[in-house]
Amino acid sequence: MWPTQAAELHRDNNSASVLLRDAPQEDFLVETRLTFDGTRGNQQAGLVLYENDDRYLKLAHTVLPLNRKGGQFLHVTEFGKEAERPTTTPPTAVANGPMFGAAPAATTWLRLYAQIDEANDEYDVRMASSTDGEHWQWGGTWSLSVRGDLRIGLVSMNATGATAEFDYLRTYAMPDDAATGPALDVTVQPRCLAGRAYVAVRATNAEEVPVDVELVTPYGSRSVADVAPGSSAYQAFTVREGAAPSGSVTVRGTATLAGDELTSSSEHGFDGLDCG
Repeated sequence: MWPTQAAELHRDNNSASVLLRDAPQEDFLVETRLTFDGTRGNQQAGLVLYENDDRYLKLAHTVLPLNRKGGQFLHVTEFGKEAERPTTTPPTAVANGPMFGAAPAATTWLRLYAQIDEANDEYDVRMASSTDGEHWQWGGTWSLSVRGDLRIGLVSMNATGATAEFDYLRTYAMPDDAATGPALDVTVQPRCLAGRAYVAVRATNAEEVPVDVELVTPYGSRSVADVAPGSSAYQAFTVREGAAPSGSVTVRGTATLAGDELTSSSEHGFDGLDCG
């Protein structure tokens, strides 16, 4: 565990308070325990890996207002990224994107696992959350190109009236082989059969224990329990039209590894196919 470092309190113009300290210059995992009593839309609190107000990754317990349902809210674990998006036309100077993990509780443990990808000069950061501090649900990964030094922070932001209590902030050096969830070998292939389009998804269990697998596509989903080592979960999802536009598939795997229940999540793109 890394020792506590000097911290600073940063406030921006978006009703946010961020307590920051320097991040390690190697792979690391940061963890906190958060008790949060949010009751209004857009209240949120959690962890942040922060470079500046336009470049950061945030893992938070967030309260979202429900559309057309006044006074009703949804509590989510939100893993957000704010940074440039050079792949758009024209390139976007500052873009914000969310992904979501397992549902939070009144008290939620949060983790960010940061790995340095030297070949691509970027940080690959994966999220996890737990409602008991023992069983962790691992979620998606954001990549952030290296431009400046990252700082680790605790953040509360966007709307007043809630209290966020952080019991601790711990940072751990991580070995290269640290396990973050079950490994799955995934193939996604659009196909034509009798003039109809299908998206075939296969996820093969690369672990030595059974894995629960979930395949999620724009055309439906399938869950398969206890996929044996070396075996696969498979489904050919029917596209109602005669063509399948390009898209992506999410594959999740859940298994007990080294005594912890861990979940991996990965996205896999596929090219469009016209069967007309």
